[in-house]
This record gives sequence, C-alpha cells and structure tokens, in this order.
Amino acid sequence: MPNNGIVQALAEALGRPLASASLHHDDEVLQYPTDPEEIIANYADKVDFVIDGGWGDNTPSTVIDLTTPSPTLIRAGKGDVEILE
Repeated sequence: MPNNGIVQALAEALGRPLASASLHHDDEVLQYPTDPEEIIANYADKVDFVIDGGWGDNTPSTVIDLTTPSPTLIRAGKGDVEILE
C-alpha cells in the first residue's frame, strides 16, 4: 500500500485495497511522469477521472513475484527488500 494520503483515504472509504500501476513514459530520461498537468494532458481521455495530488516521486515501486514458492525480487525501488532475506 503506497504511503500516500489520497490512496489511503480512497482505500479506507472503499473498504478494500486498490490496484494501481505506474505510468511508464517512452522517454528514457523521464521514464515515469509525475507532473499532474502532463498526466492529465496525456491520459485524461483514457481514464474515467484523474485526481491531481500534486507532483509525485519518480522512484518506481518495488515489485516482488509471489507466484513462486519463494518470493522473488523483480524490481528494487521504493519498499523494503530486506524482508526477502
């Protein structure tokens, strides 16, 4: 669960966790857009709504594969990977 007040309030109001994904950008330097105006300009016609929570952090999340007998680190990012040790 992201450490983000908006996401946490939505999950609490809905009574369940949310599934989300990062917006990957084709630009190798930018990689993950965090400018709300750019996100709205590029994706508003592809989603039902956009919540502008201000500029985000462009550090991707940690991804752990839990479909195998032992958890496998797919991508290190935000999140403690020491739990795998």
